[in-house]
Amino acid sequence: MSTKIDTSVGPAAAPAPVRPVARPDSSGTPASSSTSHAKSADSMALTGEARAMQEFEQRVQNDSGVDETKVAEMRRILAQGLYNADPSAIAGRLMQLEWSLSRTP
Repeated sequence: MSTKIDTSVGPAAAPAPVRPVARPDSSGTPASSSTSHAKSADSMALTGEARAMQEFEQRVQNDSGVDETKVAEMRRILAQGLYNADPSAIAGRLMQLEWSLSRTP
């Protein structure tokens, strides 16, 4: 089974021009477009869901993805010669994997 991936892509689109937006002042009239800094009264508040997402993202970035306890246990078992590999079980799982991969489109 072979799959061809077409990597030809049309020309890149040019980025949209950026221009400052006039914000109304406290009287309701638009401020001059030369003002590029936000007023000090502008603020933003994150929802609880957004905060939770930030915390989750931080934990994922700090996590190595390796279960150090399990690695230490496997090292101990290997060092003591207690690990018994079952060739039939390994072959069976490889056959299952090959079969499932051949069934995917």
